[in-house]
Amino acid sequence: MINTLLARAKLNQLVQMLQEEREVLLHGPLDKLGPLVARRDSMLDALVNGGPVARKFLNESLPEIRALATRNARLLQESIKGMKAARSAINAMNNSLNGIETYTSQGQRVTTKSHSVTKGKRV
Repeated sequence: MINTLLARAKLNQLVQMLQEEREVLLHGPLDKLGPLVARRDSMLDALVNGGPVARKFLNESLPEIRALATRNARLLQESIKGMKAARSAINAMNNSLNGIETYTSQGQRVTTKSHSVTKGKRV
């Protein structure tokens, strides 16, 4: 009886942690993700190694847990793609501030230096 209650409580905590993980992935801050993942993995280990009752509840809930984990993995992959795209855009902007690459009539690549950008004066 007590093992059943403990196993259900741990399983509910695991599902709640997966929901929290989703919220962090969607709304940030992403630095909360590391500790949350460590707690989630610890909880999962406790269920796997918690004896036959815990494993029984885990096996019964495996489709739901797998679906939540798969959803979070997709969110994480998309977050990484978004960060890479943002980094690329920032690099492109920085590069354009340093100069523009173009080609001469002979086909040689030339970098033109850009002038510092200043605010216009009001008349």
